Amino acid sequence: GQIAPGMLADLVVHSRDLLSIKPQEILQTEAVMTIFDGKVIYERGARN
Repeated sequence: GQIAPGMLADLVVHSRDLLSIKPQEILQTEAVMTIFDGKVIYERGARN
């Protein structure tokens, strides 16, 4: 897939780059933002 202006996306932004850390460190990361159907549905630190 692609991430580009005008395109809808479902994705999670983690606190660390999952491709540059050891597999056993992945569970120590946190979700910083979740985007579903092109809309931010979770943002760490934001008031709901």
